[in-house]
Amino acid sequence: TQIAAVMNATCIIDDDVADQLADHKKHPEWEGIRIPMLKKDAKEHDSLWMEQYAEIRRTYNPEDPYDRSRAIRDSNKFYKKNRKAMDAGAVATWEQCFSPDDELSAIQHAYNIRIDDGEDVFASECQNRPIRMHGSAEWLNASQICNTRTGTWTRFPNDVDVVGFHIDVQKRLLFWTAVGVSQDWRVFAQYGTYPEQSRRVWEYRTVRKTIAKVHQGLSEEKTIEKALTELIRTLRERVWTRQDGVELRADIGLVDGGYQTAAVRQAIENAKASQNVFVTFGRGVRASDVPLLQRKKVRGEIRSNDAAIPWLIKPDATIRGKRNAFLDTNACKTFLHRRILTDAGMAGSFELPKGEHRQYAMNLAASEYSTATEGPYGHVLEWKLLPGAPDNHWFDTTVGACVGASISGEVTFNPMTVRPTTKT
Repeated sequence: TQIAAVMNATCIIDDDVADQLADHKKHPEWEGIRIPMLKKDAKEHDSLWMEQYAEIRRTYNPEDPYDRSRAIRDSNKFYKKNRKAMDAGAVATWEQCFSPDDELSAIQHAYNIRIDDGEDVFASECQNRPIRMHGSAEWLNASQICNTRTGTWTRFPNDVDVVGFHIDVQKRLLFWTAVGVSQDWRVFAQYGTYPEQSRRVWEYRTVRKTIAKVHQGLSEEKTIEKALTELIRTLRERVWTRQDGVELRADIGLVDGGYQTAAVRQAIENAKASQNVFVTFGRGVRASDVPLLQRKKVRGEIRSNDAAIPWLIKPDATIRGKRNAFLDTNACKTFLHRRILTDAGMAGSFELPKGEHRQYAMNLAASEYSTATEGPYGHVLEWKLLPGAPDNHWFDTTVGACVGASISGEVTFNPMTVRPTTKT
């Protein structure tokens, strides 16, 4: 007797098991059927749903526990008033799939998920058509990075002129990457954590040797401050020796300010590093946003002269005499991605030292995906974390270290000979 089997599954990411089995060319033994929540989008998808309705639903005070309920009620009123136009053209697979307590239809339910959770979640969780991982057809996986981007060097090559580093601050660990960069923008990366881990393979969420274990008895803020002070001092004082014996020190350091910002600022002060180590904030500039280097320049601002690596250094609005760095994460991640794609040894390439780098390579290759978008300001690859929130900390620090090298002013990849028009 032949075996009959049924698999109920959701295609979460590009090329996962469910996605492969639903592809008849890959697995003709399975009769794959992809059932979407919405068979067709509404005719007024852009104007009524994703602009006007979405604006009403999203506009609330997150610190007020009742204001989101108010926004939902207001968006329901808008939908009820314009339902005929908003439903036109849309086809829901299951008409009863909605919450009658705060929704009026399956079409509205689908758009609520799309608006609240994002296009990538909706495409996988609801449509069974995950967004293809990368806006570029070319991509190196972790094995390819290890096999083709690992060199034979342990000290930086002779033509490295500048060293930049970046620290990513997390509750349990500090992640760091330092890059040595040559004039033709070959990037040579070294990396680590504080505290260092004894196991070769681990995940951030399961590490046992944490900051709190090293610095016991302190508050979370003071634990971060003390650990970060030590790491900043270590990276600033470290001598990076080239193969010809020339000794280099880090020119510019960046520290992510998105978590425990006050502790980050104090650690930089403690390390007496405020002249060349900056609190840093990432901004994901989209195709619909004014590019970072085309925005109105503020008094005292320093900005990148490199079109490929957009960054700004501005005076801190709250603390006199302090400065913060801002970088366009979408543009800078795309820049690093292209360095990784370039053959090792060529101008603008990326290389790791002799050794085993599987876990680091997973951070680079299997943590985020890019989506190609078009807008008023051109073509942009927008980067997002993959479902399941894999570790991406070394990806972020390698991007930031490249920005640090750019801020030094010693190396330029794509110099801007003519400044772009300033827009408000």
